[in-house]
Amino acid sequence: MGKVLYLVDGSLLAYRAFYAFIRNPLRTSKGENTSAVFGFTNSLLKILNDYNPEYIAVFFDSPTPTFRHKLFEEYKATRPPAPDELKPQIPKIKAIVKYLGIPVIEVPGIEADDAIGIVAEKAAAANWDVVIVGSDKDFLQLLSPKIKLLDPREFKLYGKEKVEEKWGVPAEYGADFLALVGDDIDNIPGVPGIGPKTAAQLIRKWGSIENIYENLPKVTPEKVRKLLEQHRDRAMLSKKLATLRLEQPLEVRFEELRRGEIQREPLLKMFRELEFTSLMKKIGGFKLRPYPVRDTHEDYVKGVTKLAIVWDDDFYGISKAEGDAIVVTDKQKLGSLVSDPNISKIVPDVKYLHKNYEVAGHVFDTSIASYLLEPDLKDHSVEYLSAAYLAIPIEVPKQPSFSERTALLGLKAEVLYRVERILLEELREKQLDRLYYEIDLPLARVLAHMEKVGVLIDVGYLEAESQRLARELHELERQIYAIAGEVFNIRSPKQLSYILFEKLKLPKGKRRKTGPSTDVEVLEKLAEEHEIARLLLQYREKYKLKSSYIDVLPQIRDAYGRIHAEWNQTVTATGRLSSSNPNLQNIPKREIRKAFIAPKGRVLLAADYSQIELRIMASLSEDPNLMDAFFKGEDIHTKTAKLLFGEENPETRRRAKVVNFGIMYGMGPYGLSQELKCPIQEAHAFIANYFATYPKVKEWIDRTLEFAREHGYVTTILGRRRYFKNLNHPNANLRRFEERAAINAPIQGSAADMIKKAMLDIYRTFEKEGIPADMIIQVHDELVFEVDESVKDEVREIVRKKMETAIPLKVPVKVEIGEGYTWYEAHT
Repeated sequence: MGKVLYLVDGSLLAYRAFYAFIRNPLRTSKGENTSAVFGFTNSLLKILNDYNPEYIAVFFDSPTPTFRHKLFEEYKATRPPAPDELKPQIPKIKAIVKYLGIPVIEVPGIEADDAIGIVAEKAAAANWDVVIVGSDKDFLQLLSPKIKLLDPREFKLYGKEKVEEKWGVPAEYGADFLALVGDDIDNIPGVPGIGPKTAAQLIRKWGSIENIYENLPKVTPEKVRKLLEQHRDRAMLSKKLATLRLEQPLEVRFEELRRGEIQREPLLKMFRELEFTSLMKKIGGFKLRPYPVRDTHEDYVKGVTKLAIVWDDDFYGISKAEGDAIVVTDKQKLGSLVSDPNISKIVPDVKYLHKNYEVAGHVFDTSIASYLLEPDLKDHSVEYLSAAYLAIPIEVPKQPSFSERTALLGLKAEVLYRVERILLEELREKQLDRLYYEIDLPLARVLAHMEKVGVLIDVGYLEAESQRLARELHELERQIYAIAGEVFNIRSPKQLSYILFEKLKLPKGKRRKTGPSTDVEVLEKLAEEHEIARLLLQYREKYKLKSSYIDVLPQIRDAYGRIHAEWNQTVTATGRLSSSNPNLQNIPKREIRKAFIAPKGRVLLAADYSQIELRIMASLSEDPNLMDAFFKGEDIHTKTAKLLFGEENPETRRRAKVVNFGIMYGMGPYGLSQELKCPIQEAHAFIANYFATYPKVKEWIDRTLEFAREHGYVTTILGRRRYFKNLNHPNANLRRFEERAAINAPIQGSAADMIKKAMLDIYRTFEKEGIPADMIIQVHDELVFEVDESVKDEVREIVRKKMETAIPLKVPVKVEIGEGYTWYEAHT
């Protein structure tokens, strides 16, 4: 086979990618739409990886009008202008194409389709094989033994002989086919009333559109003949519009279409900015090399003071210098390495080491460092760091062989050794090193202890609750079926939708791709008037309680009846901790919390910051009215109710609470009106009155947004950063989203820092003084401890003091502490 040239319709690929995600757009953590860039790049990488073309070019339409616009003013007139969220993605797409070493062709006055046709014909004439990547039917007329079509929708290759199977007409009659059926996308009019089936029959019998009209008197049926006769001019115009103009001047030098080297650094930098972590690993060209494999590390580490260490289930890799690493097959020996106080360690997960070994000496955790530098990212793995900082993509095979496993471990160890310096420099440059060393890094040891200790559950209570809920669910099913008039799968959205909206004719709310929505919001609205919706809400609540918690928790307990959740510190953008397997931060406060118990001789203490975020807002803004309330020990919601509404009662206090938290979370008039279920004008007035009451809060919000717009980030009291790229974005929705997040981030992030600092102080005090107490749960502003009954009063005072003094504020900090033999009792 001779030389093969791939010609990609870039404009089509970009539009197709954007609209493929139109119902559920891909967005960065900042809210920026990246659907077109991601879909386009993913398709292009598939072409590169599957076909490995040596010669390739990507074509884009130029904004300059072409002959078709002059021939027919309405040409492409019905095609909507490029959406606002697509336009800024096109330059990024073109940049990525160039970084991949692929030429970009955009010719003023010549459409991409025509340019592709011209290059394809010239290449075929020069005895090249050509593959056109596109799904436009215009390309059918080009197909020949030397020119094929690769449809990017299904990645199938069509030659001339297969076209008739798919479209029903020979390839050379593609323009004639469009002349009859038209093209809605390009606004080619075609002949009204003639569809693809009739057009194919006409072309198979008579051939070209010109020949059809020469034989018009013979065309049957009469209805089709009359349509053709009536719309002759439209048909001929359509043929001109659909026919590729291959005589236009376009100079082609095939060697200039040779694929160049990938520009890894700018490409991976762009992927990093767009948060395409999955694509970062698809950039080929990097080959794994073997590393020495040994059964011990002793000789390798003699005299070494710093090592990078990575591991999998069986082996570990270590590196003592750039370009130098070994793999050790006896993982049992890892413990002696991490416990050596004379060796500084660079690792990807220090919490794992604390859970499984005695850790001594200085440790640098790359994932925690990466998280502090890029808190919005979800991936802080060695693979990500390698691609982002060293331009070395690592793609892990699904079932790696022994040699691949060892090669990967050696490479990862090398990567960690190299990125430590880069990460540390960035931490220092952004003044995050103190936060790293004093809060986030040492906290990993506390979390490891919490995971090891776990929390005891009452299996008998959960089994009884499971039986009770089963009876209640059965009764709810009976009532729902009675109203519905039939038995159906209540948990099937499709079947439920039929019952509610087709059979019972209830009013429809939101729509999904599969039909009318049956989500909670829709059911809550329906429940105001319809009994079945109220019963369905009860059913869902009880079913989720039973299936997600009550029946699951006993299955994941250990031999001692304890469950061991994971505590994650590199997940949330705000600095908060998260929990998984199971998520203890999402445990319902009533029935399920009764199942979390203290063992005999111990008690649970639950310590909760009182209105900590509002206190932080008062401290940051220094608003005298807000600060005064906290100094006097007043209930802030009651005070706000009196100031805003002139009186305090349960309803005005509830509304004041919504306003207090709404302002703190950057809520605007519309959001507030939705929460309070009041007219938007009234919500405007509430916000205006709030800022009149607390004017320094408004000043602080304005200062925070001004700083964020200028610097691109905001900080917590301890300097934790959260970045915002779209505060000046022309898209108002995107801009307002970031403004709300920028207002809240310093408050919520400072609260997260405060409880982390408290956790460290409390843990160290327990450890230093040998106090028989364990921190076992953290839920944002709350800490739960399992404590020997003999020291519960002492622990209560330690916890209160450490929590209240963790980070000094300009207003008093209050901590409420409860105790009991269940989490429910302790919290209430």
